[in-house]
Amino acid sequence: MKVLIFHGYLLRGTGSNVYNASLARALARLGHEVHLLCQDRAAGDLGAGKPGSVTIHNPDIGGLLPVFVRDTYEGFEVKTFSELGDNELDRYIEANVAAVREVVESSGGVDAALANHLVMGPVILARAGLGYALKVHGSDLSYTVLPELDRFRPYAQEAIDSAAGVLVGSQHIA
Repeated sequence: MKVLIFHGYLLRGTGSNVYNASLARALARLGHEVHLLCQDRAAGDLGAGKPGSVTIHNPDIGGLLPVFVRDTYEGFEVKTFSELGDNELDRYIEANVAAVREVVESSGGVDAALANHLVMGPVILARAGLGYALKVHGSDLSYTVLPELDRFRPYAQEAIDSAAGVLVGSQHIA
């Protein structure tokens, strides 16, 4: 099975970064062909191997990395989603939609897709025309969606409305 995972960040440290790296490795060990879109240029092969594979794709987002919680990422200008202007957010989404479409086309299609975070991963997959499951993490809700509900509710609603299923890791997130 070909699986696409969209995670727009690095694959190390804590939280959703580690979750996505671990998920990609586990799916590869089960024999799946995994295409992982992220911004980690040093991810290597994630220890995948036979019979499955993990291919890392780094969409060109123009050096501006939107995040939920401010941190330093070498090689990126970092802004929280709340700090982004509407044009910056539109460019980020459009660049990732184009990258997803390219990966899907070059791989001959995918059988399953996973979007991480309530915003913007699922919006990107929906606009790229994919069906997907959505994995909600905590930082997206706590630091972006809820504090600026008027601005981010339409994106969250698009994400939920387009999802084939919603996954949560705890009752608190649910």
